[in-house]
Amino acid sequence: MLVGTPSMHLDTEPFPTQPRKVKRWLKSLPLANTGETTRLFYQGLTAFNQSQVSPYDRLEILELLRPTRKLIGDQLARHFISRALPLPARSQRIANINTDLLHEVATGYLKVVQAGSSGTNALAPRHLALAIHRAMRALAESHFHAGRLYQPTPEGLWEQAHWLYHLAEQKQLATQEIKDPHLDVQRRCTVAQTYKQMSLYSLAEPLTLHQGDADAVARYLEKAADACAITASPVADNAGYLYVVAPGADEPPAHIHESEASRHETVRYLNLLPLIRQIREGMRSNSQDTLGPLHADTAARVLQAWTNSARRRFSRMSRDGHIDVMLGINAIHSVIREAVNPELRPLGQEQERDMAFEELSLERMSDNPRDQGEGITVRYLADLPQDVSSSVWDAIAKGNLVTDRTTADHSAPPPTQENNPTPSPWEVLDASAGGFRLGWRGDMSVRVQVGELIALRDSTSGRGQWRPGMVRWIRNHSDSSLEVGVKMLAPKAMPAEISPMRHGRPLGRPVPSLLLPRVKVLEQRATLICRAGLFETNERVSVTLAGRTREITLSAIETQSSLFTQFQFLPAPSRGDADRETTDREEALWPDIL
Repeated sequence: MLVGTPSMHLDTEPFPTQPRKVKRWLKSLPLANTGETTRLFYQGLTAFNQSQVSPYDRLEILELLRPTRKLIGDQLARHFISRALPLPARSQRIANINTDLLHEVATGYLKVVQAGSSGTNALAPRHLALAIHRAMRALAESHFHAGRLYQPTPEGLWEQAHWLYHLAEQKQLATQEIKDPHLDVQRRCTVAQTYKQMSLYSLAEPLTLHQGDADAVARYLEKAADACAITASPVADNAGYLYVVAPGADEPPAHIHESEASRHETVRYLNLLPLIRQIREGMRSNSQDTLGPLHADTAARVLQAWTNSARRRFSRMSRDGHIDVMLGINAIHSVIREAVNPELRPLGQEQERDMAFEELSLERMSDNPRDQGEGITVRYLADLPQDVSSSVWDAIAKGNLVTDRTTADHSAPPPTQENNPTPSPWEVLDASAGGFRLGWRGDMSVRVQVGELIALRDSTSGRGQWRPGMVRWIRNHSDSSLEVGVKMLAPKAMPAEISPMRHGRPLGRPVPSLLLPRVKVLEQRATLICRAGLFETNERVSVTLAGRTREITLSAIETQSSLFTQFQFLPAPSRGDADRETTDREEALWPDIL
């Protein structure tokens, strides 16, 4: 029966400390009322953790509580998983309750291990193995919960995890299989498997994963972590880097050069090479059996996090003040295009209706660039105004930035995204040569995602260049504030439209895109950004920029996320001698861009 019938005053009576009475207490919970059940369960578990109970009884009672805790956790998760960030106040409170509940579960099992690992109350090896395993699983759940919410790992978690694994090694219990019906993929696992799952998850940098991908990575690693080995001797990769676990410190595993690694006897090393080969083989064969819940792009991001040994070349500088932020390619395209031509405003209903009528026409305007006027004014600036928005990025590219003095682009379709997208003011926490750390405080959700296209502009004047970047990571704080790491892609962007080509002609309505001009001093080629999944490499497309159209070939992918794709491109080869004159003339229009 799902709904329990209260047989005792759960609010007033103390939490029972005898297994038989705990069973009756659980049957009395009002399971139809998730909020009340959660409150009673949390209060009871907290009180139980403060009581004096033998390790055997504590372990048995925690095992009795475990199914109900899982049921409550699944119900709570519906309120905060895959929600826009920052979470609404109610969702954040529920997420915090789940965090506290997981902490209390881990605390209970840690008490069992501490009291039952030695002395007169020492547990039998099989019971101690169960307690260590359950404590490690509780810490793992806390770790995964923080990752899915883009929150930092709880303080002290890694110190406790390292201690548990070291104890399991000492007692020769690290590889003993334990039944666990609450696992996602398998029904048995070891302390070592869970420890490796946590370590690999941390090395995958969950704060940089797309929303929902952190849970997929955790599920994948539940079984795949077995391909990774924990060793007492270092196993360096081809670049001389090691995956190091340092017991005794509240620090996650690190990917460091072998010259920096400690040689202390308690230090352990992770050998990821077999697992990396396994994932690469799965990506090559496109085998879902190998990758499991991972999409190919998620697997690629995980591999990049595990194997990237690049260090930050520029230190971060503290910055005060605010900066204007736009999110999403449609909104960014709209505000940049409007800045170029203020007459382009969102359409009214009558204009939209007229445009719909035009789209019904079977007539087609000439696609030949020869029929369009010549000229696109692009030049290099000798210098840039030194305003607040001129970050280190501007200093690096100074004197080599491409700027547009574009004329009104009347040939491109008016913006179709939400009416009047407006910038949001974000706090600049610090800045480096290649990016920013931004902060957001506010009641409304800004719907920022890892992998989202973002544009930044000086908020003091509201007239500076919009500089495109990509959201690299998110940190969601419990007070509903956000921190966002932004990797800058270019010093500026220009609005363009892309159309696919069929039979030598543009097909369909042009797609909003951004052209990032070349920066010679950085040896950075011009690129095009559009929504993900619309075009492929080696595809021939038509690009309209400032009223001028030309054909190009998308030659390679520079940056790929689930939300946008940044393409390198080349001039499309001429289709014949008849077009050669036009092609030569068009080449003169784009020299500084290409």
